Amino acid sequence: MEQEQAFIGRKWKDLLAIKPSGERANGIFLRAKEMMKTGGVLPSTSVHIAGLDSNVINHRYLGYLVYIFMIKYEVNIDHYDLVEFSRKQLAESNMNNIKGVALFRKAIVILVEKNQDYVMTDAFERDALDPERLLAYVAEKRTGKALLSKETAKNREMKYGLSSEEIDRIQAAARPILTEVNRKHGYEKMKSKPILKSRSDVFERFLGYNAYILEICLDTTEKLRVFEEWYDKIHKKDDPEN
Repeated sequence: MEQEQAFIGRKWKDLLAIKPSGERANGIFLRAKEMMKTGGVLPSTSVHIAGLDSNVINHRYLGYLVYIFMIKYEVNIDHYDLVEFSRKQLAESNMNNIKGVALFRKAIVILVEKNQDYVMTDAFERDALDPERLLAYVAEKRTGKALLSKETAKNREMKYGLSSEEIDRIQAAARPILTEVNRKHGYEKMKSKPILKSRSDVFERFLGYNAYILEICLDTTEKLRVFEEWYDKIHKKDDPEN
C-alpha cells in the first residue's frame, strides 16, 4: 500500500498542484482505493464483496473516481469539454493499457479542478467513500456502466418527480417542437431588426422564450399542450430560476 501511495502522491503532480482541493481529493481517493482492495459487506444485501486483485485495481480505481463525478452531475463526462477525453474514447479505451489509464487520470484532474467547491465539502467525502456505492462498483465485473445507468435513472425520477417512462415520453413529444422554436429563435437573432413582441398573454408566461416566436411555432392546441407539459414538468426543474 505504501508503494501505491508513493506513486500517486509523488507522480500525480497535476492533481496535487490544485491546492487545497487537489491535496484533499488525493487523500480521499487513496482511502477509496484501500476500500476497493480490502472489500467488505454490501450494506443493502449483507453480501460480502471481495477486494480487487492487484492486476485490476489500478484501472478500476481510476474508473470509480470518474464515476463519482458522473453520478453527482448526472452527465456524461464529455459535458466538461475535455479535449482528449470523450464518451467515445471512454468506451473504446482498453483500461489495461497506458492510453486508457492516462485518459482517466487526465479526466480526474480536470474534474477536481472544475469542481473544487464540491471537493472541499463533506458531501464529496461521503459520496466517494459511501460503502454501498463503492462496493457495488467493485462487484461489477466490467466498467460499472450498469450501475451508473440505474443510479442516473433513479436520480432523474427523484429530480422531476416522474417515472422514467413519463420523462422520456414528455421529452420525446417536445423534441420536434423545441427544435423548431430554437431554430426560429436563432434565425431571428441573426436578423438586424428587433424581434417583434407578441400580443398574446398565453405565450408570455414562458420565461426565457420569446413570446412572438412561440406564438408562431405553437400554432395548434396540441403543440401548445405538449410545450406546456415539457415546460412545467421538465424545464422548470432543470432551470429553477425560471
